[in-house]
Amino acid sequence: SFVTNAQTTLISSTGDGGFENGTTLAANNWTAVNSSTDSWTAGTTPTVSAGARCAFISSTSGGAQTWTYSQVSSIQHMYYDVTIPAGETIVTLAFKWKAGGEGTTTSDWDNLKVFWGTTTAIAAPVANTALSSTFQISGPGAISGMYKLSSTTYNNETITVSGVPGSTYRLVFSWKSDITDIANPPAALDEISLTSRVALTPDAAPINY
Repeated sequence: SFVTNAQTTLISSTGDGGFENGTTLAANNWTAVNSSTDSWTAGTTPTVSAGARCAFISSTSGGAQTWTYSQVSSIQHMYYDVTIPAGETIVTLAFKWKAGGEGTTTSDWDNLKVFWGTTTAIAAPVANTALSSTFQISGPGAISGMYKLSSTTYNNETITVSGVPGSTYRLVFSWKSDITDIANPPAALDEISLTSRVALTPDAAPINY
C-alpha cells in the first residue's frame, strides 16, 4: 500500500501561469528574452484558454497585438525561476498550448520547445540563441519533442520531471523560426502550472485483513 503526499504549487495556472496578475509578462514574474520584432507578450489576441490573458508570440507587440510572426532565423524565450521545496523531488508541469509553425515528424523548423534545468545549468537565455537539447523536455503531445502543427484549439500537456530540493530551477519556453518561410500562427500558452511533491513511499505498516 502507499501513502499520499501533499503538493506545493510553484506556478499557479490561475495566477502567474495564467497571466492573471498583470497585463505584462513581467507582472506575472516571467522574463521575456526577445529579438527585434517577434516577441513573447501577454494579451488576449489568440483567444485565451481561461481567465483574461495568455502568452503568445506577436510581431506587433508594441501596438495592436497580432498572433503572428514575421522573422526567419529567430529564437525568442520566456522563462520563470522556481526553488524546489525541502523533501519534494517530483515536479509536474502542465500547460495548454497551440501553435502553427512547420516541419513534420523530426523536422526542426518553426516550433515551440520546453526546457528545464537548474539556473546553474541553464544560464539566462539569449535571443536568437538555442538552448542545449540536454535540458529539453516534452510530453505525449509533442512531435519529436517539439510543439507545432496544432493551432485551432488549445492542447493539454503534462510532463513529470525531477528536481533537487533547495535548488533553483529555470523553466523556459522557446519559439523558433528557421531560415526560410513563415507558417503562421506561432505559439500561444495558457494555464501553465508547476507543482512539486514528495515521492510516493510504501506504507511501512500495511494493514492485513
